Amino acid sequence: MLYVGFFLSNLLLGTVLMHLMSLLFGCKPKIRAPFVILCLLINSASAMVVLTPADMFSFEARLVIMLLCYLIRIAVYQMIFRQIKLKIVYVCILSYITNTFYELLLSAFFSNTIALSICAFIIEAVFGLLIIAVIKRKDSEQFVAESLRIIPKRLYVIVMVFLYVFTMFTFLSAHSEKDILFRKVANVLMMPTIVFIVLILYWLVNIVIKEQNQKNISQLLSMHLENQIEYYEKVNERYTTIRRLNHDFKNHLLCLRSLIGENENQKALMYIDDVEKMIASRKLNYDTGNIIADIILNNKSSDAEQCNAKIMFDGVIPSSGIANADLCVIIANALDNAVEACAKDETNSEKTISVNSVFKQGYFILRVVNPVFEHVEIKDKYNMKTTKSDKSHHGFGVANMISISEKYNGGVHISSDDKSFILEATLLLKQEGV
Repeated sequence: MLYVGFFLSNLLLGTVLMHLMSLLFGCKPKIRAPFVILCLLINSASAMVVLTPADMFSFEARLVIMLLCYLIRIAVYQMIFRQIKLKIVYVCILSYITNTFYELLLSAFFSNTIALSICAFIIEAVFGLLIIAVIKRKDSEQFVAESLRIIPKRLYVIVMVFLYVFTMFTFLSAHSEKDILFRKVANVLMMPTIVFIVLILYWLVNIVIKEQNQKNISQLLSMHLENQIEYYEKVNERYTTIRRLNHDFKNHLLCLRSLIGENENQKALMYIDDVEKMIASRKLNYDTGNIIADIILNNKSSDAEQCNAKIMFDGVIPSSGIANADLCVIIANALDNAVEACAKDETNSEKTISVNSVFKQGYFILRVVNPVFEHVEIKDKYNMKTTKSDKSHHGFGVANMISISEKYNGGVHISSDDKSFILEATLLLKQEGV
């Protein structure tokens, strides 16, 4: 009966580890379910070798057999995910170390080694399930996978080494009744080892947070630069167009004067019509009071037309008090989210994106309202998800908008119902002379 319990508890732990790896690495098993089950059964069956009588193999042979068992476990998970990853090796090693640690802690309560192993397997599986539950409840799978991705490999190794050392000291403390020196050494070094491991883990967490923040800042600066270059080029094109019109204006007047002088009034009127059409084709569709905002709205309007949507603007956008690059981030991201939402409409019906801008008493408030065609769940302003596979819907660029708004002592408010999504950004602009 104990052998069956050993096999089943090991199978449970193996299944939990597989799901935990899937969450941590952001990938799913790449083989069919029957083969996954077969792999997990092989993994559990191979572990049964350690239950063979101690006198059947020499000490060296048993070490080799145990090593082969763990190599089989690593190979099984590599096969399940159909990719060779060092992180799979790290998780398997960590599982071995923590399992050994649980056995050492429980050894005082169990005289039977098989029952001790079963209990250790179950405890480790329970802790694994708790970790999975916490990650899923907080909807932080992507953050966890990204955080683990940027951790340097050398730190994985350092943590594994110190965990192994800690386990060794625990073993010496618990099983060195005959050798008093070993026991004293283990007891003396155990507390410094625990403190050192905690410090290493604290250092590791700080590195993850700092690198993640640096990555976000880098993405924000990259977006700043890209938007600035793109829209400055558009501004330069508009100014070039104006210069060309000014250059040709005298020639147009000379032609009109000549036509009128020769009583060719009909041709003169046709000429005026041609000039008006030429000017209209080069004219921006929006007049917000800010040339950068005009160009952004004009460009995003073209994108909106692709999904049969129209951007309606009302109000005024200040031309001073905010950096052009910051204005690009605010307006462009708000409109990108709105256009992406409209693109979800499978009926291709006419849609309206309402953009309202208010500038009063130093406060610049931009409000964008767009229709929605799928459920948008808003947990908080940093965390939005939908029922569709595109989990970044309405979340793309929002973090950057929040950063810009807070830079100007403001903020971003978002809300949604079954019909519309509302994004409102508020910024306090410093006016000249204030």
